[in-house]
Amino acid sequence: MNILLIARNEWKKAWHDLRFRLAVVLLPVVFVCGTAAFVGNWHNQQEEYKAYDESQASHHYKEWGWSLTDVAISTQEFRQPPRLSQLIDPCGESRLPGSFRYSAFGLKDYYASYSTGNPLTGQSDNFSWAFVVKVMFSFVTLLLAFNAVSGEKERHTLGLVLTYPVSRWQVLTGKVLCVLGQVGGLLAACIVLAIGVLLAGGIAVDGLFLWLCVGFWLLGMAYLTVFACLGVLASVVCRSSRGSLLLCMGCWLLFVLLLPGSKLWIGRHLYPTEVSYRQTQDSLLADVNRLIAETPAEAFATDDEYPFNPIHRERSTVLLRINDARLKRLEEWDGINRKQYERVEQLVACSPVELFARANAYWLDGGYMRFRKNEVALESFCHYLLEWFRKEDAQDPESPHWLNPQEHLSTSQRPVEKAKTPVPVYQEPYVGLLQRLSNALIPVLVLLLTGFACLTGAWYRFKRYDVR
Repeated sequence: MNILLIARNEWKKAWHDLRFRLAVVLLPVVFVCGTAAFVGNWHNQQEEYKAYDESQASHHYKEWGWSLTDVAISTQEFRQPPRLSQLIDPCGESRLPGSFRYSAFGLKDYYASYSTGNPLTGQSDNFSWAFVVKVMFSFVTLLLAFNAVSGEKERHTLGLVLTYPVSRWQVLTGKVLCVLGQVGGLLAACIVLAIGVLLAGGIAVDGLFLWLCVGFWLLGMAYLTVFACLGVLASVVCRSSRGSLLLCMGCWLLFVLLLPGSKLWIGRHLYPTEVSYRQTQDSLLADVNRLIAETPAEAFATDDEYPFNPIHRERSTVLLRINDARLKRLEEWDGINRKQYERVEQLVACSPVELFARANAYWLDGGYMRFRKNEVALESFCHYLLEWFRKEDAQDPESPHWLNPQEHLSTSQRPVEKAKTPVPVYQEPYVGLLQRLSNALIPVLVLLLTGFACLTGAWYRFKRYDVR
């Protein structure tokens, strides 16, 4: 009860503070203007993806007269559909590969704009609610907390506060709760205003999105708890408000700007990739040339009039070996990129910003988590599609049943409409809210423990604090 009374008294004093009043005006304006800009961009994304989706061959198997073999060997593409929750946090998806090319014989590659480096690393500057929370809300939180104790001492009111029947731990906790109440109420108001802008812009907001907003608010509070406790710690460690402000600004620059902004440099210099995409392609070309040189020349002859010609079996065998070599080389390159990315993420995980970003990626099912989910699921789907094709091909007596990953020579030419079962179509796996919550739990706990450690350090120092 004493803690709540202290928090309420601190709130009354803070309400007249110019810093808080400026935040009340500035932050909602940023939220509303950024969300309004997103509305137009979202409609454009929806139209572009709809046009892309309608153009995909998976919807026109019968119209285009595809055979079963066409379905198996043709390179298809899956592009991740845009998600409304990217307004909350895009999770760096603008720099991550979002298009995958595959066939029944394996995942060929994903679209990589950084063809000579690691397509998983880069910088992203898109507006989002998370960006405002990471940068502006954390800054405001420190401004509200940096003189919680040192300011009281300079105003000669700290001694009076400590004459009340409350412990110093309760004093610090009440001040932290006051700051969190201020920024928490402000963040909730900003989210409500932004949802109103979405509705006014003609964007349907469903129950899932509302739950994601609630979860984002909770994650944001866990993140801001670190800065509230850090500000109180700085106000105890430093004897003056000026010193605590400088300490807070130094920590803010380090954790919010320097560490997240140096990820690309860290990846390139501390964990350089062993090979580039171009080197992988050169190695693959050498493998292909070696396999071709080891294969008799007659194996590459064709006989379109007689699909059961034994040379087609030899062609199928060598082309399958080439396909396996290609998949192996690309998997090696993909594994090197993943290793570099994950090492960098582990190194910068000491930053609250990175923990907050990781928790958002889990909760919103976006970013690298979404990329890996689709990559793994597509690999499984390729195996499933190949097994489907094997079964359909086995039921065609006119097929020699010699699997060929590139040509129509030795597998079924039946039209798609004569297939015994529908053609499998890849759908992005859905991750439930409970699974997302359990995935995000670890970074959230680390954030809360970091905040508690800062508050404990402040209390330990405050026990010996000279209020004179």
